[in-house]
Amino acid sequence: MRSVFLIGLAVFLAVAGGGYCIGWFAQASRMKAGLEEAIASLNARQNVLTYRAIETSGFPGDVTVAIINPRFSGRVDLLLKSLPVAPGRPQPFTALPEWQEDDALNGRIAFSINALSNYYRIGVNGNVRHESRLAGQMIAADIHHNGESDCTLQLSRGSWSAGLWDYQAILHKGGDLLRDVRLLDCSSPGYAVTGAHQETLISSGPGRLYIASAPTQGMERLRVYLKMTDAGITTAGDAWLTAYAQAFGNRIPMQLSLYGEQNTEIDFSYAGPASMQQTGTEPIDIRIDPFRLANQSSTINAGFYFVDSGPASPRHVHVAFKAVSNFSGTYEAIEQNMLRRLIQDAYADKNRQHAGASPYLAALDKYTPGQMLAILTPAIPDLHTLGQLTQSLNASYEGAADFKTGVITLADFELSAAPYGVTGKGSAHLATGQPLPAGSLSLTCTNCLRLVDDAAGYAGRLQTTFSYFDPATAAGMTIDPRLVDGIKNFLGSIASPMRDAAGNATFVYAIASDGATGITVNDKNMAEVMRLYDEYVGGALRHEAAKAAAAPAPR
Repeated sequence: MRSVFLIGLAVFLAVAGGGYCIGWFAQASRMKAGLEEAIASLNARQNVLTYRAIETSGFPGDVTVAIINPRFSGRVDLLLKSLPVAPGRPQPFTALPEWQEDDALNGRIAFSINALSNYYRIGVNGNVRHESRLAGQMIAADIHHNGESDCTLQLSRGSWSAGLWDYQAILHKGGDLLRDVRLLDCSSPGYAVTGAHQETLISSGPGRLYIASAPTQGMERLRVYLKMTDAGITTAGDAWLTAYAQAFGNRIPMQLSLYGEQNTEIDFSYAGPASMQQTGTEPIDIRIDPFRLANQSSTINAGFYFVDSGPASPRHVHVAFKAVSNFSGTYEAIEQNMLRRLIQDAYADKNRQHAGASPYLAALDKYTPGQMLAILTPAIPDLHTLGQLTQSLNASYEGAADFKTGVITLADFELSAAPYGVTGKGSAHLATGQPLPAGSLSLTCTNCLRLVDDAAGYAGRLQTTFSYFDPATAAGMTIDPRLVDGIKNFLGSIASPMRDAAGNATFVYAIASDGATGITVNDKNMAEVMRLYDEYVGGALRHEAAKAAAAPAPR
């Protein structure tokens, strides 16, 4: 009896194994034939995609179809012009120059399906020889990959029996395919683009893009992660990109090398309603941490957090944000270069039919490009002189779901630069029948007088720039020294003055409310605060108004 069972089991396993083998080879043949059919369809208009071979592998767990040494060669402009356009919309590629592209991969592109999971994978390995002939100009480069780049795709479907291997049906789903995506994970070990003399044009270290989605019963959990390391463009790369830009009619040289090596890391997550119509009726959690951007011109490190427990009582809402930035002198150089490009673009446009309709556009006929650059450059803020910039907010609410009663807490507020800034913290109580929240807020303005002077100085620079375009508007923007002194005197009159270690004036404002009789600032009621404002600031404003009325009208 035992031997009969063993023989039966062996027969069953042999039949099952044979069936699996037949299924695997059948699926591999269908995938290969489908890929050949897709390439033939692409080549219907012009023979643009060729390859050395298509190979299958991966038995028993995977079905892998690989295109060996693919090469794309053809007229890109004709391909783009042949794309369908929605009725009533113009063809966007009619002005393209003749664009011959030739890209040959010395390697393989492999597409895999795993029979025992719900994952697809595509991998690219090898180096690319790139040649473009644009408007009669030859542009060439070699792209060297540091290893295999790959992407993994997971869909909301099961394994073999659930149709994962029916890739043609999946591709025909169109927009529904996006709703089926549960994971996209792409990584690259880095690459380098070199020119005709093996000089580096563009390079990048390892990078990753990760997207995960998990919808359940009207709710959504989403995460998006992006990391890019040591990406940079050299001055030779600027020239290479400029050649492309000029072929498309852009006459302004690229200067992306000014940024140096760039590093980016962003991690975003969301947990909450799948539909925006449910916002406010369900718990929600949004986070961005970290948010890092770093290059030769600036560094930004930031984080954001928002959570709302939903309409259940007690309701908890918490929002926190912090960004710390540093800018170098290179940042202003980049901004000036961008301004120069905008000016050159404006003057290169020969179709300014409405130039006279605005004083700003009419200035293009009044000033030379060099004069325009000199006029606009002072409006670029000197951020590198401010040192480290910090913006932060940490506030929360705890109380009734309708926000009518509860406690608001400001744990932290900061808007500062190295020389000066404003910080604050406090709390307030909301109650029914109370016209105002009851609570207190403490604000500290460090080196406040210099802050006012610098703000007035920059406003004066903007006023000067505006005066070249619209003198009448600019006249109303004039910052009189008397007004600046009035603002500083007013801020000092309502503050509790202090001195920091360097002897700079620091103003502290204790703002309080009892919820019934009104608000006080350092024990001064609002009537006294407004009297001081009228004395110092109102007087200066009236002086400016009288001076403007007596001045002759601008011609």
